Amino acid sequence: PVPMWGFSSSPLVADDRVIVHAGADGDDGLVAFDAMTGEQVWGVASPSKGMSYSSAQSIQLQGQGLIVFGDSDGLFAIKPVDGEIAWKYRPVGWSGPAMCQPRKVDSTTLIVPLGDGVGMARVQVELDEQGKWQFREDWSNNRLKPSFNDFVVHREHVYGFDQNIFVSLSAATGQRNWKRGRYGFGQVVLLPETDQIIVVTEQEGDLVLLAADPER
Repeated sequence: PVPMWGFSSSPLVADDRVIVHAGADGDDGLVAFDAMTGEQVWGVASPSKGMSYSSAQSIQLQGQGLIVFGDSDGLFAIKPVDGEIAWKYRPVGWSGPAMCQPRKVDSTTLIVPLGDGVGMARVQVELDEQGKWQFREDWSNNRLKPSFNDFVVHREHVYGFDQNIFVSLSAATGQRNWKRGRYGFGQVVLLPETDQIIVVTEQEGDLVLLAADPER
């Protein structure tokens, strides 16, 4: 069945696979096709439960290339070649459906949105000596509550929409740096080379150029 707001997931191309959220029953929740032939290579059942509006993404964690995806039950990571599930994790404050993608801070750290206007958490994802994945939440709060609009991470700080007001948080502590800019439920694009952010406002469609500056 079509989710409430339709299918908004973007397809991902990784390791000669085209990976897309189909949301169907059985093993057709997240599906991979051969990029050259279009033949289905594998399917994963986990994301078929409930709705998801996020997209699959490629992330390197602890030197491993994984596909991370969020559904109504939390986050999970799979191996792109064969669809084997590497790990599953549900953050404490998780409230599906998933709307936005996590953002990687470093090789073991993700900033994870917790749902539609819920908040976010900093999650450590590490392999132990036995090769098992371990998880730790450093902080979780509602000081930045993304909805369907994304957020960015730059130089250890988070920038995005707390609903309809633009906010900056410390990625290390979760403390708010500042909150200003009533742009509505806009969109944000990071220009990392110039330490700048482009915001597209909701009301008028204006472009606003901001400094990616945690001070102001």
